[in-house]
Amino acid sequence: MANQSGTLTSSQGSAIIGTSPNDTITFTPSAGTYTVEYPLGTTAISASTGVQSLAVSGGQLRLTCATGSVAWSVADGNDGTPLSQTELSSVRSLVSGAGISPSRIAYIGDSQSGAGAGANTVTAATYDPSTGVLTCTKAAHGLINATVLKLTCRAAPQWNIYDAACTFVSSSVFTLQLPIGLSGQPTASDIRWTKSGTSNKPSYQGDIRSLTGGRVRSVRNAGVTGETWGQIRARIATEIAPVMVGGGVVVIQGGHNDCLTGPVPVATSIADMQGAVSDLRALGLRVILVNCTPLGGGYATTAARVHLLEQNRAMAALAQPGVVAVIDAAGAAQDPTSLFNSAVGYVSADNLHWSGKLSRAIAVLIANVLNSWFPVTQRLPVSHLDCYDASNNPNSSNRMQNGLCLTTTGGVVNNSITGTAAAQFQVATDQGSGASFTASVQAASWGVGNSQKLAWSSLTFANNLARIYCNSQHARFAPGQKVRLAMRVKTTGLGGGSLINYIAAHFYCTVDGVQLTVAAFNESNLVPAYNDQQDWDGLMESDILYIPAGTALTSLYWQVGAYLNGVCAGSIEIGQVDLIRVA
Repeated sequence: MANQSGTLTSSQGSAIIGTSPNDTITFTPSAGTYTVEYPLGTTAISASTGVQSLAVSGGQLRLTCATGSVAWSVADGNDGTPLSQTELSSVRSLVSGAGISPSRIAYIGDSQSGAGAGANTVTAATYDPSTGVLTCTKAAHGLINATVLKLTCRAAPQWNIYDAACTFVSSSVFTLQLPIGLSGQPTASDIRWTKSGTSNKPSYQGDIRSLTGGRVRSVRNAGVTGETWGQIRARIATEIAPVMVGGGVVVIQGGHNDCLTGPVPVATSIADMQGAVSDLRALGLRVILVNCTPLGGGYATTAARVHLLEQNRAMAALAQPGVVAVIDAAGAAQDPTSLFNSAVGYVSADNLHWSGKLSRAIAVLIANVLNSWFPVTQRLPVSHLDCYDASNNPNSSNRMQNGLCLTTTGGVVNNSITGTAAAQFQVATDQGSGASFTASVQAASWGVGNSQKLAWSSLTFANNLARIYCNSQHARFAPGQKVRLAMRVKTTGLGGGSLINYIAAHFYCTVDGVQLTVAAFNESNLVPAYNDQQDWDGLMESDILYIPAGTALTSLYWQVGAYLNGVCAGSIEIGQVDLIRVA
């Protein structure tokens, strides 16, 4: 690792510093008191006020400044001859337009993790072992030929298939190509499926992408409805190991079904959970465990509650600094006035599954762990270095026109809203007059390019939608391609008091007359109180949207909307927009 240095102040608190073997780190305080953990979780220097040096053998250390400030510098004991300019250019040529490759992350669990294989069911399923074709029956399934699906079969992972295109579609039947020669037949009642990249429930995975600044990239969501710890563990070898070769992080969640299905004996649940963690660690993977949130009405028997608490207690003992973290989802959901129940709005109407609000709270806890495990480096803004322009950059990975709002006029301002919109951008309000709204284009508050802003003055709203969206960008894409949306978003005025306001971001395309949707943040079809109602300031990034091959693509656009209820003044600001063509 090259020589490096920095300064940490007491207001910043702690910092993680990466090292390599034979490094020496020197700490020089300025009227400061500092502590060093190396390895993480082990105090190497305690409450020091003087200059000290520490020889290390590689890995991460944590520097904490209690008062004043402390300067630190790393002397690398392994530096060889510096790279020449030609060599540096060669290295840079290996880095994609989206910046350094992010860390890989996978998810496995039950329906709480199951946005990747969601609530859609089938009424019948048959498998032909001679051809490998799985035929599913589902009335009004809404699919078209070549739509990409994720399908899982509870307790029978040999039928699970990810990112597979429908090979035939009729009004009530669709087929998928599986391996030839599988034995037996799947049970229709155990099958769950969803269109890949088209879930209306982004769950916590989408929030994690945004909260980590794009530094982690999901490679699989292997959540299956109704599974117990034993069933989840049984799928690790087939669902996780093949896609996580080379390392990464697995977020694993389960336990509710152990309490409710059967139930499974407590000792068995705990042994299966411990075994799952051991299996993941044996694969060289870091693990983030998410504990069980409270059981709501209809589920909350005394036996089930005791079962859940025993699981959570055993899970807490599995934490290992730097490699196994335990997320206290139960604490995030807990109603402070109750021993057993979740707070209002933190679970959906079924009193069990996480709402958008709780998903966001859990995502924040997971992102905090990931941000401590991996260097907090700014993801290169694709639109800053790689902005699409047909005349001089036709092969850009970012296909969004005017992604930095540098062309400040030419957009569309609707509904009597006053002000201006940047080229390729539109602003609107869906209920009532836009007279209380103002659109503007200005230097982005985060310092990269310009931004499109929509502000509103204080008045009473009743489920009004203020939104910023783009003109269709479909001419820049083709069927068979994959697309991801990323942008900087900042809001004000959404939180506080008794307001029920929230922001929701969606990504759309229309193929063969059917609209496919990716919900990037929050859900627009839920009771508002179930969504996260805090202001946002940072990166917002979607899952991948698959454009089925062999289809007619007639639109592709994004929208960020603020749903307003009550008396409030506020704003949405959007810029640095990337429509990234994914290889």
